[in-house]
Order: sequence, then structure tokens, then C-alpha cells
Amino acid sequence: MPYLLWTGAAVGWWSAYAWVNAVRAAEVLRGNGAVAEPVCLLPGELALALPWVPFTLLALWLAHRFPIGAGPRAALPQLGGLIVALAGRAVAVIALNPMVGWYLSTPTFDDLLVRNIQLDAFTYCLIVAAAHAVYYARVHRLRERQLARAELNALRAQLQPHFLFNTLNTIAALVPDDPEKADRMISGLGGLLRRSLDSDGRLEVPLHEEIATTSSYLDIEQTRFEDRLRVSWRIEPDASDALVPPLLLQPLVENAVRHGLWPRARAGELRVTAGRRAGKLRIAIEDDGVGLPPGGPPSTGLGLANTRVRLEQLYGARHEFTVVARDGGGVAVTMTVPYRTGEER
Repeated sequence: MPYLLWTGAAVGWWSAYAWVNAVRAAEVLRGNGAVAEPVCLLPGELALALPWVPFTLLALWLAHRFPIGAGPRAALPQLGGLIVALAGRAVAVIALNPMVGWYLSTPTFDDLLVRNIQLDAFTYCLIVAAAHAVYYARVHRLRERQLARAELNALRAQLQPHFLFNTLNTIAALVPDDPEKADRMISGLGGLLRRSLDSDGRLEVPLHEEIATTSSYLDIEQTRFEDRLRVSWRIEPDASDALVPPLLLQPLVENAVRHGLWPRARAGELRVTAGRRAGKLRIAIEDDGVGLPPGGPPSTGLGLANTRVRLEQLYGARHEFTVVARDGGGVAVTMTVPYRTGEER
């Protein structure tokens, strides 16, 4: 727990509480014809309120270490916290009374416990409730992040066998006719698998790693297509270190090659661009292939659907993802995500 932060928050809260009480007390006194300013009453209210700061921190610590929802083992520490708070409040009144003058004659410890037990116990229970609200809100956020990580890893796991199956089919088709080319593709596949497995467990990787993985895949396709596939990369220098989900580019590039460029007889071009725009990372994958079906919606195959869901899970409303037909023929896939690097996480 960030105790320095919580200490500052507790001091701020109880100081604000003291000021509100001072203002209210001044209004009551003025209503009875007395002259009173909140600033003059504030020291006495602070003396009442600020001793609650250490007991607020105690309640936060106990909620973190021994939350009530953890079962019977939490009962004794929580009861101990209540006893410490009641006793501490009585000691604070005894210590401060000579300076503040709440009582003409300082009461005994036992008298103060009996006199203030109901109000002090009620106040401490409210603090405990607030501390548990903070604790369970934090637990809820943590579980949400863990669930999102699990879902993203599951979505990524769908892609790995998908592109592996497709690549093996490509290699198998070449073995009877061109064993040497098939052998080069198998070597390329080994490098591609090594790169794709390097990102296991990470929700984001630098764009340059994703480009290396995608380049390994395109090397395999270029071995097969030879001069029919031209690839151009236009990556701005400050975009290379930007973080993106692993296996973001490869399925989209595969879609462009297999569904856009493969069906046509003549050579085609695949262009990948990336750059930083107003705090965002913009990535575009374009091809000059056969394009989208006339009047039909963009394809919703595994690559596109998986990418949409992963971006939504990771970035929510902070991302954009579009698939449109290019004016000159082919398809353009554009993604915009928050720009950040590993140093900014």
C-alpha cells in the first residue's frame, strides 16, 4: 500500500472535516449573538480531528492485511484495531486537554472511555467500512486486469496455430515440385515460431519486435511468390519502440497476401506504414489486390475479428480500427492506438 499517499489523504480529509465543523460552530455561535470566526475555532477542531489520522491508517492497514471477508481469522485483528482506537482517542484527549481546554478538570482514562465509547466506536466503524471499500475496489481492479490478461492471451493463442497451419499447408504444397524452396521455407518457419514464442506472457511488445516477426512470415511468402510479391516498409524512427499487442501485424498481413494478392495473377504490392500522430501510434497495412467484395462488408475471418477484440480489450475507446477499400484497388487496414514506450509504462 502507498502509505505516504494515504497519510496525506487522511490528513487532508480530517483537516477538511475540522474546517467544516469550525464553520458550522461559528454559524451557531453567531446565531446566538456571539462573535465567532471559523479561523479562530479551527485549532480546537483540528485537535479533535487530527488524532483520528493514525487510526485511519491503522484501519487501512488492517483492511489490507486482514479484510473482514477473509473469514474468522480477521475478527481478532479488527477487534484489536477498535480497542486501540478507543484507547488512543482517550489518551489523546488527556494529553491535549491542558492546551485546548475541553474540560475544566481533565477526566480520567476510564471516564473518557465510558463517556465517548459510542461516538468513537461509531466513527471508527465508519472508517473501517471506508477502508474496506478502498481495499475491495483495488481487488476488483486487479482481478479485472488479470481477467483481461487471460482473455488477451487466449485470443493470441488462437492465432498461433492458425498461421502455423496455413504456413505448413503452403510448404506441403511445394514439397513435390520444389523441395529446395520448401526446405528454405521450413527454415524460415523455425525463425518465425521462435519470434512468436518470445512474446509469451507479455500483453504488449515494441513495434520493432512485431515487425521482425512479420518480416519472418513475409520471407516465407516471398520464397513462394518470388517476384509476384513486393513488400515495402515505411516505419518512422520514433514508432519503432512504441508498444503494440504481440501478433498484431502478422494476421493482417496474412489476410492481405492470401485474400488480396494471392487470387490475382500479376504482381502485387503490400505496404506497411507506422508513425506517431498527436500522441497516437498509427499503423496502416495496404495492398493493391482484388479488394473487398462489391457492396459487401469487410471480412470477419479470424485475423480481423481477433484483432478487433484484442484492441478493444486492451485499449477500449482509445483505439480505432478500420478496414476500407482503396480508391486505386485493394484494401487498407488502419489502426490507431495510444503511443507509449516501455520506459513510459
